[in-house]
Amino acid sequence: MQEVERYKNGWDYDTFVIKTDSGSFEILFAPNGDLYWRYLSEKNILNDKQKQELTITKENYVVYELFYKLYESIKNNKVFYDDEDYFEVNERENKLFKNNMIEWYSDELPIDITSKLTIRKENETFKVIFQKSKKSQDGISLTYTIRFRNSGSKYEPFNISFMHMYNELKEYDPNCHQMHIEEYLYKQKILKKEN
Repeated sequence: MQEVERYKNGWDYDTFVIKTDSGSFEILFAPNGDLYWRYLSEKNILNDKQKQELTITKENYVVYELFYKLYESIKNNKVFYDDEDYFEVNERENKLFKNNMIEWYSDELPIDITSKLTIRKENETFKVIFQKSKKSQDGISLTYTIRFRNSGSKYEPFNISFMHMYNELKEYDPNCHQMHIEEYLYKQKILKKEN
């Protein structure tokens, strides 16, 4: 199962819930001008695991393709404004892509205590891993939420890549999903494995 739900949040911005077999996460824009990704924990966060791993498959090719574009953009040091216009970033300036993974420490808190998002490509899937923040001395609560600052991000200009993905997701209507040939082939492959 891989589904996308779309709704308007309290500030009238588009919010997306991506549901997978291993859990769900939310992508939303807030009135402070920043983008957020948030693992939706079904338990009390204090008792939940330190890391939550979700798998993005070709079951919904639109979502898979957005992750593919995001991953390739950051891997190849190209920040896209739209599908054709981009600028290149010096490879030494890319602090985000290490060991074939994207590792984004939330812009919310200092790196030593903040939550972390990892995106790793594995064959025909993407592993999306949310790592919970650590409890801080000043009483800031634990969270899986990842903040992508659009002003003052430690990973600037790659925050633009995440915003580009969000804007592309806004073009997708989950209620009018048309099956892509890749989805069909993926489902056939799964059926073969099960038989």
